[in-house]
Amino acid sequence: MLGELKDKDFYCSGFSTDICGHFPVCLENCRMRHRKHPTPEQFKEEYGEEYPDAGAVYFWDNHPSGWWINDKENALANTKDHLRYGRQSYTVCACTPFGSPDKDWRPL
Repeated sequence: MLGELKDKDFYCSGFSTDICGHFPVCLENCRMRHRKHPTPEQFKEEYGEEYPDAGAVYFWDNHPSGWWINDKENALANTKDHLRYGRQSYTVCACTPFGSPDKDWRPL
């Protein structure tokens, strides 16, 4: 069971509320506290490995429709292209069950 935290950007990956005496507050340095929608850099920092090849990756490029789903390779290529031309974009992984970020959500 994944625990919802008061913070909309994080969740507790513990299987039980008994695992951690701080649930549902969850301390920042807790190894079970994870981002719901990590960027590639944040994912590597938290899990010690690259994004999985399988799974949803979301890309935002200031389009009115907000986030759109893509595969990892295309999303990261689009992000590099946008950076090259000075346009703002974001790529986030949805390896968690939380799906697409909210339309106005941005990585921390």
